[in-house]
Amino acid sequence: MTLGPVRTSPRPPTTTPQQPAAAPATHVVKPGDTLYSLAKKFKVQVADLKRWNRLQGNTLKAGQRLEVELRSPR
Repeated sequence: MTLGPVRTSPRPPTTTPQQPAAAPATHVVKPGDTLYSLAKKFKVQVADLKRWNRLQGNTLKAGQRLEVELRSPR
């Protein structure tokens, strides 16, 4: 018995979902905000906040505007 070629239905290529790019946002510092508390809130590193905002020290002032990159949950 001879079998012909095996036919398969075409499948769409499998892709890995890509992480969406971080969305830039501005946060206005409130009394009591710290770099650490904001890093936890926005799920980023303190070093990232300092780099994005060109901060030399760890001191924040109420009313100061900070650029943050919002990361979507995984």
